[in-house]
Amino acid sequence: MTDEKIIRAAALGFFDGVHRGHQALMHAAIKRAKEMGALSCAVTFDTHPLLRIRGKQVPLLVPDLKRRAVSIIKYGGLDEVIMLPFTDSLMRMHYEEFIGELLIKKYNVRHVIMGENYTCGFKGLGNPSNIAPLCDRLGITYDVIDEVRVDGRTVSSTLIRELVAREDYAEAERLLGHELEED
Repeated sequence: MTDEKIIRAAALGFFDGVHRGHQALMHAAIKRAKEMGALSCAVTFDTHPLLRIRGKQVPLLVPDLKRRAVSIIKYGGLDEVIMLPFTDSLMRMHYEEFIGELLIKKYNVRHVIMGENYTCGFKGLGNPSNIAPLCDRLGITYDVIDEVRVDGRTVSSTLIRELVAREDYAEAERLLGHELEED
């Protein structure tokens, strides 16, 4: 959907598992979307970037694309998911082009929400300290969401994957904020 009349507030990330940290981004997107009269959405990728960039296989919590999109809607409560193919050209795209050309011009994003450790663009140079002034210059708004911590630990997909590998499903689900998806 690229109708120019539809504006979006977009949570940015990969969103594997839709854990409590992801949910904080998504709830901020919903709040901003309501304030703006916009759609709330997640902008994510079909392939984990580390697979393409470093050839590193990442054991995803939700490997199926359709199920991941359903999880994002189910646990995040967003209106839509924009699943971008993580192609070679996207991998080499500068973060200014990613935000300005792709998100703003193609998808009419007018507000972005990112975690404090978010990166995008060629070599991961797009981070909150670079994206914030870019958004100001391009005339869109943004939020940077602090990491979510539980018992002093930062909630992350990596930590949850480690818990699942150790078969500590109860702790993984506590950090997810919902039950693990079944295969």
